[in-house]
Amino acid sequence: MENISTETVNTESNLILNSEAMSYLNGIRKWTKFFAIMGAIGIGLMIVLALTIGTIFAALNDSMYNQSMPVPTFFITIIYLFFAGLYVYPTYTLFKFSSEMKLTLSNKDSMGATRAFKFLNNHFQYVGILSIVIMSLYVLVFLFGTLMAGLF
Repeated sequence: MENISTETVNTESNLILNSEAMSYLNGIRKWTKFFAIMGAIGIGLMIVLALTIGTIFAALNDSMYNQSMPVPTFFITIIYLFFAGLYVYPTYTLFKFSSEMKLTLSNKDSMGATRAFKFLNNHFQYVGILSIVIMSLYVLVFLFGTLMAGLF
């Protein structure tokens, strides 16, 4: 259990931060905005790639000794669009945290801090749940692969 010092926590509805803490929050705000912008660029590139990869693979498919691909090319497009969709929410929450924290620091508003930290909390909840799901899928694929290897 964490012990929270009563010196740093004000039990009333006011937020009291010294200039060093505000400086750290401003640095965090800048980095989250950077990552949100990078995420938006990544999503955009994934969407462009999703829309062009089907055409590229179809052209390659026709030129490769008339062999067909084991998976239709539109499935690859759907998969890329799905992964781009997975990144939209965490990118949005990072951007909202950054913009709310900027307003909070300029206005010294504790309610703004609450809104900002709510977005940051939502971001980490989403990323945590997504990480658990992906790791579970890795375990299932490993178990399935082991089972299939044992059958042959």
